Amino acid sequence: MDSASPRVELVAAQPGHPASTTASPCGPKATPPTPAPVALVQVSAVLTPAEVYQTAVNAAVAKQKAPLPKLVLMGVASGLCDLFTGNCFYSMAALIEGKISALDGLRILVVSYFSNLVGCLVMVGLFTGAEVWEGGRDDYLVHLAEAKCHLAWGTVLVRGIIANLLVCLAVWLANSARDAMGKIAGIYLPIMTFTAIGLEHCIANMYIVPMGMIRGADVTVGHWIVRNLIPATIGNWIGGAFMVGVLSAGLYSAPAARFYTAYERKLERLQRSPSACLPTSSHNPGRAA
Repeated sequence: MDSASPRVELVAAQPGHPASTTASPCGPKATPPTPAPVALVQVSAVLTPAEVYQTAVNAAVAKQKAPLPKLVLMGVASGLCDLFTGNCFYSMAALIEGKISALDGLRILVVSYFSNLVGCLVMVGLFTGAEVWEGGRDDYLVHLAEAKCHLAWGTVLVRGIIANLLVCLAVWLANSARDAMGKIAGIYLPIMTFTAIGLEHCIANMYIVPMGMIRGADVTVGHWIVRNLIPATIGNWIGGAFMVGVLSAGLYSAPAARFYTAYERKLERLQRSPSACLPTSSHNPGRAA
């Protein structure tokens, strides 16, 4: 070999070593490194109940921090952003957790309630301008508006409790799902149920009854407010705040966890010293047996 020609040295490559090379006339060729093991992570399609509860608390906190104009716009959009009936659950859960004050919770409820009313009345005006109920299509709407306003006050109240129990179940299921189809399915079933049963949802009635009144229903504004809107609103609040908010807080809130821990510790102490539960009897040595 001529001394002027390039010198090639063959080096044995070590498999799996990133610095190993194989010399060739065209230059060194790097050996690909051994791929790192892939870690498999199991992802659930739904949130746990405790995570859903925390999501509700976080939603109330976010609404408490939102400026008033934003809350109003969210409320006008109604079910898309900020529905009063769902806020009954959210605000109570956050209040129990100590994340918001009672005044903050009241602000969330009042702003969403009257903003939802504005949104419903806007839809009444749009449907009237579009003549959606013309041509004899309003018979059932008129009958429904009259029937809702002629129920007993207590009947509307109880129907409102059950209605928002189902609505907040829909909120719970929608929050638990991670994908759009899961959220749609979670919302559809409870809402379909309360609608088919004929329960009372105060925000839905803000559209149904005024629309029926425009189409000729024998109902006045005062009659609607006193006989339907007030009891439905109270029932919806009870159903959302207590039947869902307080119940779920009793299962998943931090105060409830502290209470259960203290209860278990107290129970353990009583089990260790059963004599502490027994009444003590005084012994009088001077009394005859």
